[in-house]
Amino acid sequence: MFKSELIGSHLEQVKSCNPARVVPGQRINYVDLSAVDREHKLLNHDLIQYISAEEAPSRAKQLIKVNDILVSTVRPNLNAVAYVDSSFENATASTGFCILRPSKSLYFKYLYYWVRGNTFIDDMVKKATGANYPAISDRIIKKSEIPLPPLPVQKRIAEILDLADANRQKTKALIDKYNELAQSIFLEMFGDQTGKEYSFNDISDKSQKGTFSNGPFGSDLLTSELQNTGVPVIYIRDIAKGIYFRKSTVCVTEEKAASLL
Repeated sequence: MFKSELIGSHLEQVKSCNPARVVPGQRINYVDLSAVDREHKLLNHDLIQYISAEEAPSRAKQLIKVNDILVSTVRPNLNAVAYVDSSFENATASTGFCILRPSKSLYFKYLYYWVRGNTFIDDMVKKATGANYPAISDRIIKKSEIPLPPLPVQKRIAEILDLADANRQKTKALIDKYNELAQSIFLEMFGDQTGKEYSFNDISDKSQKGTFSNGPFGSDLLTSELQNTGVPVIYIRDIAKGIYFRKSTVCVTEEKAASLL
């Protein structure tokens, strides 16, 4: 086991800024919480706002750098986290993020996967305050602990998790393709059924459910009414794992079956 240390002990300082003062008259890339793709844990380029420095909201206060880790401080159960790649260098982030800028002792991808994990998420959920709008502070995040192996081990762990994540994405893409194919086949066979509702009576043959409590079959169906041919009587034992095996051989007349419907 590796010794756990405070995340904040292995971070560099992130200074706040006012875009209107730093780059007056220029346009900036503004990253807010909606720009995080929570499924892929990345920033979505299409959701980055390109606005003038003077139009930037009051929360646009943090200049981000490559390899920074962004952790949303609101609704920690949703785990809106992402890392900054080169295309977001010097973008301005909302104060709704805690910006984690790893020092030389902490590999950024290792930290990135740690804040995506259940141990970190559960800890943040437990420490969040506010019933309707649960949130955590930068201080809480930085005072949480992370197991810290030597840097080469951190990098090796991150490489393994990169590979696992890539395989997960490929598997999900394959499942999505299968679902699209199934939907396509369904539409080709049956047409577009969107908005239409059917009962089981509409899409299945008539069936009868009896209360077999008298003799073996109760007052609805008597032993004397059974025969070898006609409408089959299905027992629970005839069905296993969703398959009808037809182990029973007893039947009733069509007239009797009609009277039970």
